[in-house]
Amino acid sequence: MIKDTLLKFGLNEKETEIYLSLLHLGNVPASLLGKRTNIPRSTAKFTCDQLVKKGLITESIKGNTSYYSAESPEKLLVHLENQKKAIVEKELKINQIISDLKNMYNPQKVFPKMQFLTNPEEVKALYLEVLNFVDRGETLYSWALVLDETQDYYGFDEIVDTFVSRRIKRNIFNKILSPRTLYSEKFKSEDPKYLRETRLVHTNLLNFSGSECFFLKDRMYSVYVEGVNTYAFMVEQRNIAQMYRAFFEVAWDFSSKN
Repeated sequence: MIKDTLLKFGLNEKETEIYLSLLHLGNVPASLLGKRTNIPRSTAKFTCDQLVKKGLITESIKGNTSYYSAESPEKLLVHLENQKKAIVEKELKINQIISDLKNMYNPQKVFPKMQFLTNPEEVKALYLEVLNFVDRGETLYSWALVLDETQDYYGFDEIVDTFVSRRIKRNIFNKILSPRTLYSEKFKSEDPKYLRETRLVHTNLLNFSGSECFFLKDRMYSVYVEGVNTYAFMVEQRNIAQMYRAFFEVAWDFSSKN
């Protein structure tokens, strides 16, 4: 119990061994302490010097040899009081600079969390994950290229159907921007059935291949599917997500409702 208490007090293992030995031995050199505690002489002397600084033991010189003896155990309370005073002084100094530190603090200086997938099954799972971060009744923002069925090598149509079904069940409205093609025009004509609004943009202004991107509050998802090429990535960082969301809003306002 005594040893554990001294360790919790702040002494390390060697300091505790040396201190307890000195309480029994009285005034002795570091070489004898080393033998009694199985601590090398040089280490024992260094440890004694640390205990002297803490005011728990004293040093006296006889000839060319340093002798050490323990102070009264009440010195532990004195040392503890000194620690308290030191903490108060440190707290005062920190309080003096805390406002300057706050001005330097940048909470946004954090690397975004990213995930990149190329396995088709993992890409499908990531696609469905999008809805986990959209609340019931909210609006989902995305841009998409409507693909020809012949380009779907991995059965993504089934995943898209599952996605749409879950979205509608949770009353999540979808705003979609898409390049104007024959496929996207047919897609747009079915908007009322699928709780969405699609706006078409001329391919000279918005044209990308095999992609669908979703812009959420604090993350964005991009899924690329075109023939045998498929991958997906997610970036979780609020500033990036909000920037792309702003781009979407500008394009949405510029696009045609027809």
